Amino acid sequence: MKFYYIILLFVSISSYSQSCEELKKINEQLKRENKQLNEDIQERIKELDAFSKENELIRVDINNMHSEMESLLIDLENTIKTAATEKKIHNLSDLCKNYFLNLNISDENFEIIDAKLALDIINTIPTTGELKNIEDFENKNKVFLVSDHLINNVNGKLFLENNKNKNIILNYKFLLLIEESDTLKNKVRKVTWGSGINLQIELSSKEKSISISSLLELTKNDKVDKRYTISQIGLGSEFYKKKYSSGEFTIMTYSEILKEIDTIIRNLSETTKLVPELIAIKY
Repeated sequence: MKFYYIILLFVSISSYSQSCEELKKINEQLKRENKQLNEDIQERIKELDAFSKENELIRVDINNMHSEMESLLIDLENTIKTAATEKKIHNLSDLCKNYFLNLNISDENFEIIDAKLALDIINTIPTTGELKNIEDFENKNKVFLVSDHLINNVNGKLFLENNKNKNIILNYKFLLLIEESDTLKNKVRKVTWGSGINLQIELSSKEKSISISSLLELTKNDKVDKRYTISQIGLGSEFYKKKYSSGEFTIMTYSEILKEIDTIIRNLSETTKLVPELIAIKY
């Protein structure tokens, strides 16, 4: 009986030993698998970190591209504004030259205003003093002839009546325009504001009718004494402080007058601050 228990004990010990060996193998296997799992996890972390850095670089690139696009759009917008401004200045310069050279000026670009009416208009709406850039103006320009004497149009030719035998004042206004519409007492009116150059010509003559269809023709009329004064209209302090020429209006001074006016116009730029003046009101 005792021998039986010894054998049973030996079998149990042997079985336990085998179990421990198997557990040891399992434990070793688990350690290896755990080590491999940790290595896989670390590798995955590295991959994710690299992916995150790559995403960050992509995000930075996208932000940089967005900033560059914004800069390009701003540059394009500024280029368009500059080109539009230069075109308006160029058109005003051409209008002035064409008028001086007696080239065709359309009715759309020329208007006669009675001096008394012009004074009444100025007293109607005070100038606000609001600063404007050339980009705020219409893509329009015009010559306004303001006269304190009656002007007759005979077969497309302009003649100045001189029945009062006193000095006559003509103001030729070469202008950039801002046109606005509003309603006053249920009437729609168009209000025109302008900035540019004023050429004032003072005439003295005994002639009852003086041809003024052409400035060039007027300079050649020896029966009329003529003096001129150049001034700015609503060009702001930069131009207001400058002193412009005046003197005899003759064929000898004609080209210099045109040159001075054109120089003033060419000195305008997109940064010039203008203070447009009230020019006309139409109902």
